[in-house]
Amino acid sequence: SLICDRCHKPLDPMHEDSQWASLNPNPRVPNPMDGYRIPQIMVPWIEWSDILNKQILYSRAKFNNEVLGLSYDSGTRPLTRQDLLDNCNNEIRLDADGIRKSMSYARGNQVFLGIDWGTGEQTYTVVVVGAYMGGRFSILYLQRFEGRLAEPELQLERIGELVQQWNVHMIGTDYGGGFDRNDALIRKYGPRKIFKYQYSTITRGKIKWDGGLSRFLVNRTEVMSDVFNAIKRRDVFAFPYWEHFEKPYAADMLNIFSEYSEERRINEYRKSKGVTDDTFHALVLCFLASQIVHPRPDVLVPQKELR
Repeated sequence: SLICDRCHKPLDPMHEDSQWASLNPNPRVPNPMDGYRIPQIMVPWIEWSDILNKQILYSRAKFNNEVLGLSYDSGTRPLTRQDLLDNCNNEIRLDADGIRKSMSYARGNQVFLGIDWGTGEQTYTVVVVGAYMGGRFSILYLQRFEGRLAEPELQLERIGELVQQWNVHMIGTDYGGGFDRNDALIRKYGPRKIFKYQYSTITRGKIKWDGGLSRFLVNRTEVMSDVFNAIKRRDVFAFPYWEHFEKPYAADMLNIFSEYSEERRINEYRKSKGVTDDTFHALVLCFLASQIVHPRPDVLVPQKELR
């Protein structure tokens, strides 16, 4: 039967105490309309055995759409909600007290920062602060730059504050979306602290330093796959307390799906239209920066490829 995702006890949608739950309790429009989702799992005329039979006979997309009433992309999602939940450390909090505790810990450790630049329109600049804690690469702080912080000058000012507050050792930045801001960071902190990464189609190795371009070239699909697999291993990363991490950060990571490219004959990672995936790429950049001083050949790349 249906069970509760939290307590794992049976659910009965036909019970007299059952009630509707709003998925958008605070609508932004002045005169919202009521809308109800009625999946087959909650109607009385469909037997549970029929649901299970359709799960076997239907494609995954058809089962999600017609039986569960859920949208479904044609691709396969590399991460599940449970994958992320199982990596969460309840001791890492993103409230004021939690951040102070994390900063206190970070003072005696090398801290890294990853920046995925965005425009503020369906793609946001996201920063991720990480350090090794208890053997895991722990994400101690995240911030999405929205509203006024979409302005480049304010972003640089805020990043400067974070570098000072967290005593950041190295920064990994997205080359593609922030040429002007990367230049400003290098002029302020120097090339030994700021490392630029560009997604590329390199075929030899996963990460390659290009001295002429002064940046790392990264095989996008291979490196993303390695990070996904590391998350699924559940012993490499530590994410913040779920209630603080879920939106928008975990949601970003769950928006990614894989799809086979006939042209390149490989699986490629994409996101659905109208959603963001910036947090995942900021995480990758933070982790790549840490590899310079803490190589993880068990996760990503042999050390010799980082030369």
